[in-house]
Amino acid sequence: MSYGENSTATGFTLTESFTVKSNTTGNVTITSISVDVRCNTAGSNTFASCKINGTSYAVSSSAVTTSWTTTTITVSPALTFPANSNISVAMAFTGATGANNTRIDNFKLFGTNGLAVVLPIELTQFDVQNTEGSKNHLTWRTASEKDNSHFDIERSTDGNNFYNIGQVKGNNKPSSYQFVDNQPFATSYYRLRQIDFDGTETVSKIVSAELKGKSKGLKIYPTIVSNGILTVNTEGEQLDDFSVTNLLGQQVLVGKTTTQIDVSSLSKGTYVLKVGTEVAKFVKQ
Repeated sequence: MSYGENSTATGFTLTESFTVKSNTTGNVTITSISVDVRCNTAGSNTFASCKINGTSYAVSSSAVTTSWTTTTITVSPALTFPANSNISVAMAFTGATGANNTRIDNFKLFGTNGLAVVLPIELTQFDVQNTEGSKNHLTWRTASEKDNSHFDIERSTDGNNFYNIGQVKGNNKPSSYQFVDNQPFATSYYRLRQIDFDGTETVSKIVSAELKGKSKGLKIYPTIVSNGILTVNTEGEQLDDFSVTNLLGQQVLVGKTTTQIDVSSLSKGTYVLKVGTEVAKFVKQ
């Protein structure tokens, strides 16, 4: 199962923490866990430590490279939990120069009789394709579902900062799902946040799509705005309406694009300007 993805800056210490539930009718004994890890760019990270319910366990393979590597952590002495217990796992990664992104996938807990924990959702496929030039079509499938309330669809312009753009109700049985983004960016990144009825969350891997057709090549300057005026250049293309959103995806300014946009009313912070399907970031001081 794809559990999640995190992006961080170089020279970081990242802790990935999450909770799963032992959906069984009796006690469950955990003897080991395994997880696939890799870093997304050049360099290498270190899988530094793993804790289960606050207890530290040795990591048998610590190197994290750009290739997926399965790492196994032996749980000794073994841990026994009652049925429907919350099991908290914290994994710490230390970054190296050039290794900016750490991903984890296929997280599994094993017991004396094989797989010890049945995860609520088994996501077998998640893809996005640009259709009709101006829409992105997201599809995903599940091989199993239990206590699945819904999926939140989250979008980003940079693969780091995501915000919710829609929701799809869970079927609680193996299903195929779809969602259409009618207003994508030139390049859009997506992930699914699956939420159980008890509030437990699981985040999918990240997928991306680019709009087909000619790019307008949106350019803005300065990228750090101190005088309140943002200069816009769309390289001779027709100027469309613009919108400005904060990093939470909240729209804070709209209007007709001119070569200069007054952003003096905005509070200090980082914003995304969208003109047509093109986007650019700027900082308001």
